[in-house]
Amino acid sequence: MKLLVSVADPVEALAAIEGGAAIIDAKDPGNGALGRVSLQALRAIREAVPPGIPLSAAIGEVRAPDEIPVLFAGIDVPLSFVKLGILGLDAAGCARSIGEGADRASRLPGEPALVVVAFADVQGVAGLSLMEIAELAVTEGADGLLVDTAGKTSGSLFDYCTPAGLRDIRANLPREFSFAVAGSLKAKDIPAALATDADVIGVRGAACQSGRTSPVSSAAVARLVETIGHATLSRSEPPPAARVASVPAP
Repeated sequence: MKLLVSVADPVEALAAIEGGAAIIDAKDPGNGALGRVSLQALRAIREAVPPGIPLSAAIGEVRAPDEIPVLFAGIDVPLSFVKLGILGLDAAGCARSIGEGADRASRLPGEPALVVVAFADVQGVAGLSLMEIAELAVTEGADGLLVDTAGKTSGSLFDYCTPAGLRDIRANLPREFSFAVAGSLKAKDIPAALATDADVIGVRGAACQSGRTSPVSSAAVARLVETIGHATLSRSEPPPAARVASVPAP
């Protein structure tokens, strides 16, 4: 599982890279779950991130298909991914938004993949379920799905859904379709995130000095990378009984 760290400026991007983040995500943490950074900030982050490290950009949430052109407007630097949130849309509106988003993403510099963001603390309460959004993301031409939370002060992703439920969503996606989890996740949540079979875990607050609006800390990022490594190793090791049983008899 790869670690994505959301950054607001090039200084934070360099700190995240120093700490070992696999993916850098341009996002304004003061402007909601998918706050879009200014075009000037995006260009500066692009210059700071080496070509070998994927760069994604949050472009905001769509509440009506007609908003799609505004959300994509002005992006003029190569990206690996763009993240588009879905809020309160019915099936027809969701399908149209994703389809138009995929088309516009394909015409941006770098032809970035479109990652659809479904919010666990909103979906099912208002709008489509997480599974319904996942299905539409596949059929309408997106390249990935991120399950996140819209609110960042009322609990983490796992207060709204279980690892098993998220793993069911992953199981219904094509293997080549990227699946990511985020939503106020901390180091203690990494084993649960691994249990979802996600390809990527996204963080902001856990990578910062003291909360999501403070600067990204390379030391905090390094601790997360280390925790992911240890948790992955522990998950792949057989239980003690299995190890004993596998030892040949003398």
